[in-house]
Amino acid sequence: MKWTALLRYVLALLLSLPLLVLGTPAQSAVDLTQPSYEHLGQQLHYLFEPVGKSFSLSDAMAAHQDGQFLRSDASILHLGIAPPAHWVSLDLNNSSTITLTRTLELGPIWLNRADVYLIHEQQVLQAVTAGSAEPSYQKAVAGQGFLVELSVPPGPSALYIRLHNNGTHPLMLRLLDDSQRQLISTWVHYSQGGLYGYLLALIAFNVMLYSGLRDRNSLNYSLFLASFILLNLTYTGHSNSWLGTDSFYLLRYGIALFMISMVWTGLHFARHFLDLKSHYPTLDRSLSWMTNSIVLCVVLLCIAQEPILVQYVTFPALGTFPLIMVLLGLLMLSKGLLAARYFLAAAAFGMLGTATTNLAVWGVLPFTPLTFHAIEIGILIEATLLALALAYQMRQHQVARLQAEHMARTDPLTGLLNRRAFFEFSDSLWSTALRNRRPLSVIMLDIDNFKEINDQHSHATGDLVLIALSSLLQDMARHGDLSVRWGGEEFLLLLPETSAQQAQQLAERLRRAVERLKPAGLEISASFGVCQKDQHAHLDSLINAADQQLYAAKAAGRNCVFCANGQNATALP
Repeated sequence: MKWTALLRYVLALLLSLPLLVLGTPAQSAVDLTQPSYEHLGQQLHYLFEPVGKSFSLSDAMAAHQDGQFLRSDASILHLGIAPPAHWVSLDLNNSSTITLTRTLELGPIWLNRADVYLIHEQQVLQAVTAGSAEPSYQKAVAGQGFLVELSVPPGPSALYIRLHNNGTHPLMLRLLDDSQRQLISTWVHYSQGGLYGYLLALIAFNVMLYSGLRDRNSLNYSLFLASFILLNLTYTGHSNSWLGTDSFYLLRYGIALFMISMVWTGLHFARHFLDLKSHYPTLDRSLSWMTNSIVLCVVLLCIAQEPILVQYVTFPALGTFPLIMVLLGLLMLSKGLLAARYFLAAAAFGMLGTATTNLAVWGVLPFTPLTFHAIEIGILIEATLLALALAYQMRQHQVARLQAEHMARTDPLTGLLNRRAFFEFSDSLWSTALRNRRPLSVIMLDIDNFKEINDQHSHATGDLVLIALSSLLQDMARHGDLSVRWGGEEFLLLLPETSAQQAQQLAERLRRAVERLKPAGLEISASFGVCQKDQHAHLDSLINAADQQLYAAKAAGRNCVFCANGQNATALP
């Protein structure tokens, strides 16, 4: 439609106003004898083609001579999302006496089409068409962009490039000699290999955690990292290279789909990691509805093949995503969620990296390798801190689980094992004693006249008596013995590798120690029943036998020890 082309033309002119207002005097020609790694946006002049008219090379050269080209002031020329077709020119100067070979590095890789012309003495020396729109065009090198070999003769020359792109257009342009090109290629391979290796290691670790612990946060985190890797592989061109395809649609729509996938998986991870549903259910539902709607919208626009509309949805979503993550971290930190500290720091680095790269590409910040790759550095730091946040959260969950297990096995008043824990731990001791025919004994004890202590001195005093006796049992029991609060004022000791005589001696020492306790100023005593594993087929049978000895000690007047040995019982006064 003609009106849409006009609208795009007006938007592009408005976006170029800062370049006109902040512009500096026109730069001199690029001296090819002075190698530089700098991007050459400040040496560029550019011109939008009039609405409804396509310029030829001669038209562009004539317009340049008439002073119609605008000058750029940023090292990266950014003319907005989906600018109309336009020309850029670059003056060159070869001050040597020989023809110099230089590589024109042109990006981004998702350029639809770039027609490159090398002009010398008003003659076209080279003409190359690069881009992703047609299979016949020269293709980009993964991680570097379009590389066009130029042979520049001595004296002044000029580059004219016609650009037509349906995507966002940060024009990155450099002229490199062979050594510079090789060095950049080596750096790209090592840096991106390190990036992917580190992130894949984090994914593998978290997938193993999910497999072992079924922690959904680990799986959500892995999906978030995988989305970023797929996005990075696509917009650097590695996907096309590795898949052996020159698919224009993978570049045009794959980047947008993986962008929105990164936003969805990141917010999905954040919602569940921060347990947003429990604290802010309305906000959780709103974020879920918003992200699902955006994903659906992008998918439908991709199916309808509306690349410009896709970018008007995805770029704002990706731009606001880090800010939402930071706000969620601040919100949950205010709720006292300790793991939110790591999350907030991670989100802050991600937002800082994303903002730095965007501002550098738009010319607000100086464009350097550090500012251009800040988003990748930010993601690496963010990924590391989120991994620490996951580890911290899992440690908290593990501590809580261990505490819950301890509480489930422990008598809350005395700190001794309860019956449930006793039967968990006693099975192995009983089986070992039976299998190896080793001695094993049980002591049952009961505080004498405990009901009267409660009735006359209060239940709080009775609790102090129970606590004092439990502490005594823990102090006098050996390592490997089980000390159990059996119920009420009744306690049990399971003694592996202990004969009846040894158990009886221990019970007597305990009886005398109880007499010396005097908790809350009270004189107390206890009765004891002892029995050794002999012909008992089951542990329950042994415990019942010790219990019978305890009742015999009670019947004999309390504060004594009865020990079963066959049919005989011995009382120690």
